[in-house]
Amino acid sequence: MKNEGKTAGFTAIARDITERKRTEQELARSEEKYKSLVELAPDSIMTFDLKGVITSINSASTRLSGYSKDELVGKHFTKIGVVRARDIPKYLQMLSSTLRGTVSKPFEVIYHHKDGTPRLGEVHVSFIKEMGKTVGLQAVMRDITESKKAGEALRESEQRFRCLVEDAFVSIAIANTKGQLTYVNKATADMLGYSQPEMVGQPFMNFLHPEDKGKVMRMFLKSILLRIRPRILEYRLVHKDGHVLNMISKPTKFVIEGKTVGFQATSVDISERHKTLEKLKVLNEKLGVVGKLTRHDIRNKLSAVTNNIFLAKQTLPNDHKALTYLGDIESVCQQSTRILDFAATYEKLGVEDLLCLDVGKSVDEAVMLMQLHGVKVTNECHGLTVMADSLLRQLFYNLIDNSLRHGKKVSQIKVHYKEEKTELKLVYEDDGIGIPKAEKKKIFEKGYKNTGYGLFMIKKMCEVYDWSIRETGTQSKGAQFTITIPKASISSKTNDPTIQQPISLSSK
Repeated sequence: MKNEGKTAGFTAIARDITERKRTEQELARSEEKYKSLVELAPDSIMTFDLKGVITSINSASTRLSGYSKDELVGKHFTKIGVVRARDIPKYLQMLSSTLRGTVSKPFEVIYHHKDGTPRLGEVHVSFIKEMGKTVGLQAVMRDITESKKAGEALRESEQRFRCLVEDAFVSIAIANTKGQLTYVNKATADMLGYSQPEMVGQPFMNFLHPEDKGKVMRMFLKSILLRIRPRILEYRLVHKDGHVLNMISKPTKFVIEGKTVGFQATSVDISERHKTLEKLKVLNEKLGVVGKLTRHDIRNKLSAVTNNIFLAKQTLPNDHKALTYLGDIESVCQQSTRILDFAATYEKLGVEDLLCLDVGKSVDEAVMLMQLHGVKVTNECHGLTVMADSLLRQLFYNLIDNSLRHGKKVSQIKVHYKEEKTELKLVYEDDGIGIPKAEKKKIFEKGYKNTGYGLFMIKKMCEVYDWSIRETGTQSKGAQFTITIPKASISSKTNDPTIQQPISLSSK
């Protein structure tokens, strides 16, 4: 302010810019945050001017392309070697279309790393505007090479699986935890006379034989509620026309994060096998009846022959030549009786179910049937229980009989066992003349020395029990038979009610 040429004071005009400063600071913070987000983003983010020249890139762009910032910024996107030459016209057309106001939908692009490796990306394009005017474009590209490969591999795997399942000759069905079928293959539908749509969505119980619904449902509930692993199951299905199919199945649980969400069952139609087994059963019964009747009649005839031989011997003097012939006939009759005994025992092999039996008691029962003539038997197997059938007693009977017949000077027999890591050795031994090394394997052959039925039968019994037997003795020091029993065939329980407390393998 001036008065007559002299400064007399000042005039100040002040404007409140607090809000402007706050806005500028917020804008700066916002820009910094945006730059940080762009820089740290895993996807490539590039900006372009309206001519297609790159104006900025983030770190992911250099990592994905292999080019440095200086090699990209300021260059036209068609000149940097990332885009294939044959694709340039297509992308120029897309740029032109975008600048006319049409933002393209996300699209896939093949780009090349600096080392020449082709990669696949998914690109999203948007406008950059200032004061409502478009000044450039922003492209966000995500590398989808690996996910694309994984997706293609998954689709290929699913296609192979679907072809495998659909073309399978066996029944394959999937059910949820409610018991509703969510998938059946063509074989399942054809097997039961339905179409696939007719079966899907239906409770699988609708197709079961009424008498088998209980056991299948118990297995189903145990698997879900008690998490018991499903076992191989035999059951029956009912065809649409009413006839019954016999099936065998191996159910498999679908478990996600520890929770059962469904089941898959692969099943095989065993109806023909059942029919065959029924025919075999009837045939075996017939053969058994014929065998028993035949053996009974032959024994009667042999008995009549031996009785007549005895009477004939009584009427002849001791030096009569006919006595030799009569003795030979008597010997043949005895051999024939042993053959009949062999046939009767052989007929029983594998027929009975295997039960838990006490070895010591079976040895005692075999001893009671023998005439030992002073031979001492030591039995150290009481309380040892194994999976076997009633022929176990016959096994020890044959071993003792073999010792008495061929051991010549046997005075002692011992049966004991020893436990090993994965198996148990059951040992039978005598103090007779033993068996020559060259004959150890031959003795188990049928008809060995015209009398080899006992040891042949023993070997067959062991095979039925899934055991093995070898002669392990030393000649002149006695015969020794070692039976190897897998741990799976050894039981801590017994079906014999007279055995109160069977001992464990470690407590002899």
